[in-house]
Amino acid sequence: MKSILGLLFTVCILSTFTNVYGATYFSQSSGSFSTLALWNTNAGGGGTSPVAADLTSGLHTFVVQNAHTVTVNQNITLAAATINGTLLVGNNTTARTIVVNGATSIGAAGTFACGASNALHQITFRGNISNAGSLLFFNSVSSLVNTTLDGTSISISGAGNFSFANFTLSATTTTSVTLNASVTVNGSVNLGNSCTLNDGGLTHFVSGDWTETGTGQLTGTGTIEFNSITTVQNISSASGITFNNLRLNMTGGTALFQ
Repeated sequence: MKSILGLLFTVCILSTFTNVYGATYFSQSSGSFSTLALWNTNAGGGGTSPVAADLTSGLHTFVVQNAHTVTVNQNITLAAATINGTLLVGNNTTARTIVVNGATSIGAAGTFACGASNALHQITFRGNISNAGSLLFFNSVSSLVNTTLDGTSISISGAGNFSFANFTLSATTTTSVTLNASVTVNGSVNLGNSCTLNDGGLTHFVSGDWTETGTGQLTGTGTIEFNSITTVQNISSASGITFNNLRLNMTGGTALFQ
């Protein structure tokens, strides 16, 4: 009897440990993110599926496997995300919110992209972003995923394609971001008070405004290219902006320094 009780106690402890510290769920096919049967703790199936609360708890890691297309059709909060297939944000005109508390990894065959419908989605990254595939958050001014970086030390790296919409460093955690890959920002760059964006010595492309609030600042030895072709790009700072290299590649657009 003691042996049986001990075994039951151990099972309960292991179950609690998994619930608190999180499981990893693998996609089993293409489909909607909210479909619980789409996910399994075993890559090949045969494990367990999450419950609805696991999609928003921020405790669990989700992996989109190769050749699967998963569409985010609800608000989700994840511990981490690995994308070896395709993860699309949005299934209709309803704006979706995503939070990734840890690392995001996009494989060579992976795509993390805005869905086709017109909606202004929002994603918050609190950990590193590694991209060997494609991050495509901008379709148009009415179909995009706005990005907020909210972590004390975040690295953006990889040989993949980075195409952001609006790109914001949050002041809530004195965010510091290092761009170890060249990125394109199709919207505005916003550096919150006490936030630092290190250009990593690389060239980056910006089509919208550039705003530094308080002591938010750009550092590094790289190049920022402003390249709007139709609108005025406002470049402003409360404490003065220092660009190591600044390039204006504008046909019809105007850069206004304030």
